[in-house]
Amino acid sequence: MVYCGKPSPNCGNCRARKRRCDKAVPSCGQCVRMGQVCPGYRNPTDLLFRNETTRIVQRVRTSDPTTPPTSTSTARDDSPTPSPPTHQVEWTRNSHSPPTSTPFQMPTNHINTYSPAAPPAGLAHLGLNYFAANFAYIGPQSGASLVYLRYAVDELHSRSRGVTVMAPAINAVGLAALANITGNRMIMRSARSYYVTALQTTNEALRDPKRFKDDATIVSILLLGFFESMTCIGSDSFQAWARHIDGATSLLLQRGISQFETQVGQHIFQEVCSYLLTSCSRLRQHFPESILNLRKQASEHFSADEPSWMLSTLYIEIIGLFNKVDVSRTDSFLDDTWEAYLKRAMELDDALVALFHSLSETWNYTVHVDASADPDVAYKGRWHDFSDMWVGRYLNSMRSCRMFIGLTIHSLIHREWAIREPEKEINGMLYGALSASTTQNMTMMRDDMLASTALMMGYVRNGQLYSTSSLEIPSGRARGAGTDKLSMAMGCYFIFWHLYVAGSLSINPPEVRRWAAARLRVIRRIAGIQKTTILAQAIDAGITIGFHLTDERLDDVCSPEASH
Repeated sequence: MVYCGKPSPNCGNCRARKRRCDKAVPSCGQCVRMGQVCPGYRNPTDLLFRNETTRIVQRVRTSDPTTPPTSTSTARDDSPTPSPPTHQVEWTRNSHSPPTSTPFQMPTNHINTYSPAAPPAGLAHLGLNYFAANFAYIGPQSGASLVYLRYAVDELHSRSRGVTVMAPAINAVGLAALANITGNRMIMRSARSYYVTALQTTNEALRDPKRFKDDATIVSILLLGFFESMTCIGSDSFQAWARHIDGATSLLLQRGISQFETQVGQHIFQEVCSYLLTSCSRLRQHFPESILNLRKQASEHFSADEPSWMLSTLYIEIIGLFNKVDVSRTDSFLDDTWEAYLKRAMELDDALVALFHSLSETWNYTVHVDASADPDVAYKGRWHDFSDMWVGRYLNSMRSCRMFIGLTIHSLIHREWAIREPEKEINGMLYGALSASTTQNMTMMRDDMLASTALMMGYVRNGQLYSTSSLEIPSGRARGAGTDKLSMAMGCYFIFWHLYVAGSLSINPPEVRRWAAARLRVIRRIAGIQKTTILAQAIDAGITIGFHLTDERLDDVCSPEASH
């Protein structure tokens, strides 16, 4: 992928090298220089970026003499350079007011250790282009498909003041993903260098009274968190990711209601809230009251019956109840509140079912069943075909919610009800019947979630299922539902947390846990998201959802394989 800003039929590079572009359409000329036929560009976006992810990956692998030919399945970063230092954050999760001082404080004595003086200039374009082709996807359903990632790339093209703060973070993410896929140590060192630079530029923006509330500033913080997902090697990375989310949350408060005046601001607010919910479920913390109050002020800018808004409203209460019940505890401790919690949990489950049924036809999907399908791709011979990856993301979010509420009900039944009043009837159901019904619901949500992974990971194209070998070298984009392109890397990013939720359920037999863990490791290989290896190891170790993911026990299961 080569950026060409020239509006003329060709950029002149061809003529300067005494070569001629074959196409009388906008072309970059670089294709001819590389001995390739210029295909032209089909739309303004393609004028800026042309997807050559496969060729780039192959070039990187062959250019690094230390990378063995079989690095697809064993890629690692063996560099002695340690992970970059994490910054210190002054705000707290439950803060009701924004901080008055600079949020990020990174020790300056670490700079020389982790930041080479000047990464190779070509890698900046490599990281940007890889990021743009694989993580800045917008589908037909969504002007909002992780809009902050697309916004970041668009801002670079517009040469706005956000370029300075975002460019290092984009390069850090793109290079980290590429380094994880190829096993190239030089690229990983450069990614870490850009990460440190991104921390510095973000600090500068936060100290600037004219820039600290900009969309670019909060997007840069989200990208720093994205980098932690790409390079996660233990509980420290989980903590650093959570601190970045806390930082973005604090900026939401400082931005106030003015952020809802633009569509980008609205989408960024929703994305930060989504990440905050994930963080609360990982760390067993409650959703901040200050953001709840801001969300109430934002309600007039969002449609009350819009599925994503309704889901996030339910999700906030479900995670709050899940944390109050604390499914990791085995002792009965809720006293008089357990019955009220159980009734509310059942009401929330009913509300989720109603939300499922209220979705329009655009949310429909096809279920394929083929007993002979590749078992490493199709879960129990089943796979789903969505009209768009954005549909899959939201349906899987709903399924995760039902699994969280199912775990809450299970815990209340088997820990509280079984001990206190096992013969009592609640909402027309007895202890045993409600337990069986809840298990059945969680199993159904889990199986549907696992059946959706084939498309989300890029194995479904034009309604056809492809084998695992088709993605040994990531294509960057796959085709789904017969029409629109889907980004494989983005689909992996959408699915990996939900895949962990489904795979770590306490009701799972060993074969289900193994299947989910194996899919997480494949995501690590084809999309470069290193956090998935840690989650796979947690599943293998029997760590169930509801466990505090920055606890020492997580470090116990993190082996050197985490870098594979």
